[in-house]
Amino acid sequence: MKSIRISLSMLMIVAALSSCEKMAIDKTYGNALIIRSASADNIVGTYSIGSAYQGGSVVGSDYVYFHLKLYPEKYSSPPDPFVNAIVEINGNIRSQKEVKDLGEWVDQIVINGLDESLGLGSRLDILMNHGVYEGDNEKIKEVSVKSLKLATYKDSLQKQNKDCDIYIVIKSTAGDVITIRFAHEATPFTPWELRY
Repeated sequence: MKSIRISLSMLMIVAALSSCEKMAIDKTYGNALIIRSASADNIVGTYSIGSAYQGGSVVGSDYVYFHLKLYPEKYSSPPDPFVNAIVEINGNIRSQKEVKDLGEWVDQIVINGLDESLGLGSRLDILMNHGVYEGDNEKIKEVSVKSLKLATYKDSLQKQNKDCDIYIVIKSTAGDVITIRFAHEATPFTPWELRY
């Protein structure tokens, strides 16, 4: 019985250390889109994320459209609206409901400019139903919006705190894992129109 407990304890320690190792690798890349291969758990694609801009519009009295665009470059002001973001997150919020977690209202995640050799296409379009992935894309098995917190505003509505926390994990049907991470930065508002 004692040897079983020791063996279980050792397994738990090894699992904890291996998960810490994976977290350390991701932390090394900072704010980035990272693709891990299923076959060898190697990182096969890394795309830096330098800035994010949010936008949206009120449509009637029923709902509000919102979008968030993540760019590889660090912009000091919003780029031209026709510059492709590496990640686009779109959704809508029913105005009658209190928004506790923006992730519950995501209707679409788009990833642009991927290396086609990864087998996901250059544009990966994932449709969701209020934050729930329902299996509409044959290349994607699972989507988890772990956190979708935009930056808060300081006393003035012009300046933001650097406290956003965006963390999304996508698993492909082939077993690859895509991690989108952008945290401790501002997510300024821009009046761009939502484009699909």
